Amino acid sequence: MSAPLVDIEDIEAALGRTLSDEEKPRALFVADKLSEAFRQRARQSFTVETYVHRLKVDAGGRVFPTRAPLVEVLAVFTDEGAPVAYEKRHGFLFVRAWCSDFVVVTYTAGLTEVPVAVRLQLADSVRRVLLIPDAAAQGATQVTETTGPFTQSRQYATWAVGGQALLSPDDQALADSYRPRRAGHVWVMGGRLT
Repeated sequence: MSAPLVDIEDIEAALGRTLSDEEKPRALFVADKLSEAFRQRARQSFTVETYVHRLKVDAGGRVFPTRAPLVEVLAVFTDEGAPVAYEKRHGFLFVRAWCSDFVVVTYTAGLTEVPVAVRLQLADSVRRVLLIPDAAAQGATQVTETTGPFTQSRQYATWAVGGQALLSPDDQALADSYRPRRAGHVWVMGGRLT
């Protein structure tokens, strides 16, 4: 499992207090779970990784890698294994090849650090899960308490029932904004190097 996208300091800032030693393991578990769900939804690891893709050269001699942001190009070859001269531009490569050619590109792409918006959003989501009342976490949808002539009723939000660590609609929208963009003229084969 990858490191969480949020750390204890961010969670404590969202809570407005220091976590106790008993709360930290639960907070880290929730942070791990939400981080993995966020990565899957975003289709982004939030780290720099190496890829090998077979990509189509467009009519202008441009090649658009499918992962972004483009950090470094390691090699460009034809299907037959011949090296191809290239220039790295902003987010794409320029090669001198026919528009019908494909090239095999080895490159690194990704983010060198977790964006602040992601850290803050997930810290707030961990806070939300940690503050779910025990009754809701145990499955109650509502609670009614009577003391003498006074009655107080509380109904819990559906996301709180069961105390599950799930991405909120706001979390999902932010994750969607980090999904890799697919251009219509890019052909992909291969994948991430391990």
